[in-house]
Amino acid sequence: MARVMMGLALGLLALVPAASPVAAQAQQAAPQTAKEVLVNVLVSRGMVKSDIDQLMAFAGRELDLGWGLGLDQAFAVPLVVFDENSTGLALAVVRNAGDAPACVRVKGDMRGESVFEEAVSTEDVLVMPGNTVSVIGSGLRIVGEDWDVQMDAGVAIWQAPVGTTDAALCRTTAPALLASWLAEPGFEHFADFAKKRMPAGDAASGG
Repeated sequence: MARVMMGLALGLLALVPAASPVAAQAQQAAPQTAKEVLVNVLVSRGMVKSDIDQLMAFAGRELDLGWGLGLDQAFAVPLVVFDENSTGLALAVVRNAGDAPACVRVKGDMRGESVFEEAVSTEDVLVMPGNTVSVIGSGLRIVGEDWDVQMDAGVAIWQAPVGTTDAALCRTTAPALLASWLAEPGFEHFADFAKKRMPAGDAASGG
């Protein structure tokens, strides 16, 4: 079990390369949740889908970002821990259940003794309607008898260039304060950051 779970953690992190967005960009009826992405990773590494809820404990939360977008965080840890090499998985995704493409930038971090091999997207990502993009991922290693992990993420969203399918073009419509927000310590959402620095109404282009 421990060796298998280590492989699962490495497989999850492959979804979040440091320099490019990660997405299953095929159109679908509804964007996948973070838990669904984790389940697919587990299945791809040999676990039987019908057994997953008996072998893994899932936890998570979702934040409504507006515009039909959501930041979905999920954690999966094994219910049976054999030794210190037993590992779990953590993932944050941006889901687009709206009807328009959106550009998204996330600055995030995962903290705790359990966290290892953390990966955070460092580029703008384009989230098409009905799609899910992974932005933070990590393996989780047991410390003592506990899982100790905290995920933080600040999010900026803005309108994608008309007709674009290339995340690299997101910078052409990025909010003016985006660079300042990225340089600011902490994980405040861009909309809150911008409202403190711009006249009322001017921060509406960022979420």
